[in-house]
Amino acid sequence: MKKTSTLMEQYALTAFLVLTLLISLAIPLYFSLPQEVVPLMIAIIPAILAIILTALTVGRKGVGTLLKKLFQWRVGFKWYLVAFGLALVLRLTMSVLALLFVALAILLPILTERELGRKSEADVDMRTTEQAAMAR
Repeated sequence: MKKTSTLMEQYALTAFLVLTLLISLAIPLYFSLPQEVVPLMIAIIPAILAIILTALTVGRKGVGTLLKKLFQWRVGFKWYLVAFGLALVLRLTMSVLALLFVALAILLPILTERELGRKSEADVDMRTTEQAAMAR
């Protein structure tokens, strides 16, 4: 018995890749969305296309199987905590470093200017002393 397949079933992966690329490129070009939303949209597009193409090729049962696999946990709960905790620690570290660099960028010119002021005063005092010594 020969099974006939539709065009979509034959080229589902190709359609997924091409549509993902085209739609991901079209969103920032043709829609004026805030810059914060564009990466989120680009990240969600493959998931939405996977669900749509699965529905077109396999049907409702295939979509159910696909979504069921989304909620299967293959590792222990503590590893999810480790992953989210590590992400939080890295994010907080980056924020603290950014604040330190901003503070350094603000304070460095002030401190440098004060130090240069001290040096120029010392130079003036030294020159005055030298001129007074030469005048004698």
